Amino acid sequence: MEDEYHSVRSNTVQAMCDLSTSCPEYGMESMTHLVDMLNDENQGVRLLAIRSLQLISENVHLHEDQLETVMSVLEESNVEIRHSLHSLLSSCKLNSQVAVRRVLKGLLDNLKKYPQDKTSIYKCVQGVGDNNPNYVSLLAPEMLSKHPYLSQTEPSTDDSSYVATMILCLTLLNTTLLYFHSSTLHSQTLRLYL
Repeated sequence: MEDEYHSVRSNTVQAMCDLSTSCPEYGMESMTHLVDMLNDENQGVRLLAIRSLQLISENVHLHEDQLETVMSVLEESNVEIRHSLHSLLSSCKLNSQVAVRRVLKGLLDNLKKYPQDKTSIYKCVQGVGDNNPNYVSLLAPEMLSKHPYLSQTEPSTDDSSYVATMILCLTLLNTTLLYFHSSTLHSQTLRLYL
């Protein structure tokens, strides 16, 4: 991990990813090291670390300290790294509503700095909502009642921050409709058989 040659560091990241995908317990152990590789001096190593984290993200949750490191990479000037990081964040399961709030704030700040990333950020926000519906549902009332864009008479859909916040809130509809549909179907099925 600390080798002077980026090819050695890249091979190490790849080996950790391979082991993590075949053994989820190792994935939890390697997560910290892979997150640390996001600070590597070589863009290729950072990009490989992001892609590796995305591959193992379904088995592990990002912790608060790891999330801070991941969020700091949003400041990266390389568009490929930023978009890969958006993909990573969209596939992650977070540990708290504070983490979801932190990701949303970071993405909204990123949207102001890099407006050309709008589509990638919108997809990321949707993924965060889809993968963390319980935490988003806890934050939705706060986002809907205190959000400055929603206190206006008629919010502008041209405002990217407003659209991103609404995307996050609207991801709850999928979860809510699915729950409603399954509970309604279940109750109707019970009535047929009783």
